[in-house]
Amino acid sequence: INTSMLDVSVTQIPLLFTATASNGSSTNASFSIPYNNPVVFQDFELNNGYFVSETGWVWGNPSQVTPFSGAKVWATNLSGNYPSYVNYNLYTPKYLLEASSQLQFRHYYSCEYGYDGGNVSISTNNGVVWNLIYPVSGYNGYSLNGLNGDPGWTGNSDGWQLAIFDLSQYAGQSVMFRFRFGSNGEISGPGWFIDDFTVSGVNLKTGYLYGVVYPSSGLDPSMATLRSNQRFTSHPDSEGNFIIFLPNGIHTVTATMPYHQSSTLTSIIINPSNPVHYTEFTLIDLPQPQSISYIGNNDTGDLYVFWQPPEDTVLPIVGFKVYRKFNTDQFYLVQDSPEISYHEVLTLPGHYKYYIVVKYLNTDGTPSQILNIPFPFVPNSDYEIPALVTKLNNNYPNPFNPTTTISFTLAKPGKTTLTIYNLKGQQIKRLVNEELPSGMHNVVWNGKDEKGRNVASGVYFYRLQSGNYQATQKMLLVK
Repeated sequence: INTSMLDVSVTQIPLLFTATASNGSSTNASFSIPYNNPVVFQDFELNNGYFVSETGWVWGNPSQVTPFSGAKVWATNLSGNYPSYVNYNLYTPKYLLEASSQLQFRHYYSCEYGYDGGNVSISTNNGVVWNLIYPVSGYNGYSLNGLNGDPGWTGNSDGWQLAIFDLSQYAGQSVMFRFRFGSNGEISGPGWFIDDFTVSGVNLKTGYLYGVVYPSSGLDPSMATLRSNQRFTSHPDSEGNFIIFLPNGIHTVTATMPYHQSSTLTSIIINPSNPVHYTEFTLIDLPQPQSISYIGNNDTGDLYVFWQPPEDTVLPIVGFKVYRKFNTDQFYLVQDSPEISYHEVLTLPGHYKYYIVVKYLNTDGTPSQILNIPFPFVPNSDYEIPALVTKLNNNYPNPFNPTTTISFTLAKPGKTTLTIYNLKGQQIKRLVNEELPSGMHNVVWNGKDEKGRNVASGVYFYRLQSGNYQATQKMLLVK
């Protein structure tokens, strides 16, 4: 949309949306979007209007009164009566006012007359200082104990009333409003209810942010989503180019994409003198686990699936998820842990499928390829049962602090030792010294010596001995 070509008197832009299916059929829908519309209206049906409750105020369906319109309101409580000695504050978003601005809303109140009640204040400095404002028809209470002697509405409204405030003296300023309700310790009541909130004479003209999204994975950039302040959304095209229209104000825009680290740009100021901004987002992919394999035993039904963590990751790894599917069932989560192996005993013949997902900090990585396993384990051209071998794997994580997991497989049962040594070859901790069965094993070292003391940062070695097998690996403890 080239908004520079629009008549400034236009308040709605008509659009035609066409959806085409893979079989060639299509359907159309007409709709319009607001443009240059100087009125903010919130009936609180689809969302809470982005109001913020500091204490007490709640958004939802009230049981004490019928909303003025729709089903939802903001209220000091949605059922029963308000408590004694409350001081409830509800804050609106910021609005840039033009000439002849007005605040209007419908409200219903029922509280102790002369003591409890509510009023409205305005702030022009992001809520640092609040100044009481008066409705055109005035408040019916002059000095309310619950409001520390300030005036406000008190008693019973006898139904929904219209409140109007003249805001012309605040033209050209960015303002926010506060609804305050207070009570003393005597008689209580249902409280205060707000519906159909309107601010007229608001500067809502828009600018836009444009640029390019670069996924490091090489996947289609159109899979990404750009979102500003959880309200305005856009998607790039297949080349990564995007544009997102934003109203005047301060914005935070975040670009997200499945299996990638999100990227955020803060403090984007859109105003009439600077309405257009350019930026680029690079989304780093979160790789899948490596070297996925399995070991199966037809005699016992034991299945071991194991893998290695990806290397050089951008975000910390906090664990791994294992998903399983049997025959035509759906995939479901069977393990969520820091372990780098999975074990189960199969009893039902059929086809089993598994995939692994790395759990990164606050998000999941790319799912691994699906591992197809038939049971009973029958080697053929499609499936090969890996030989069960004795092997010492890399510890995970590495570097680590304060714990790490050491995994190994044993081809045969037998006496096994797993020992930690320092750079001088001195024994620090004997982790395993016993008869172990064949299969996959995981052992956690907590960074302590034989006496339970924390060891120093540095390089350590761990050695596995079982039968004629010996192997040593290196790890790094970083504090």
